[in-house]
Amino acid sequence: MVKQAADIIKKAIAIPCTACHYCTDGCPMQICIPEYFSIYNTLHQFTQAGMLRILAVEGAKTYFDTNVSDHHHFFVEGENQVIDIPDGSAMVGHLPPVPEGMEIVNVDIIIRLRKKRG
Repeated sequence: MVKQAADIIKKAIAIPCTACHYCTDGCPMQICIPEYFSIYNTLHQFTQAGMLRILAVEGAKTYFDTNVSDHHHFFVEGENQVIDIPDGSAMVGHLPPVPEGMEIVNVDIIIRLRKKRG
């Protein structure tokens, strides 16, 4: 039973790290790499447990949303701010047929905003 629990935890860890701090010794940037790995792994464990939702907004940047219900977002460019869109105010009309053997899991609408110029 303990081995099964350990296997489940190991599978949920995105980046294995023993927190030995070997990687931080002599680091010129003084980066606490094990602590960052711990945060990253915890966020992904919460996501797998359904407690967080990942929003891929811009390239490699990832945002984690505590509101896991179906809803959409504004993204304010230049401020890196994500704002929830009120329920029902953004709707998808027509979706293409999905390939055989597949199903739609979620549809994300991200409306990009910026401050008005001049």
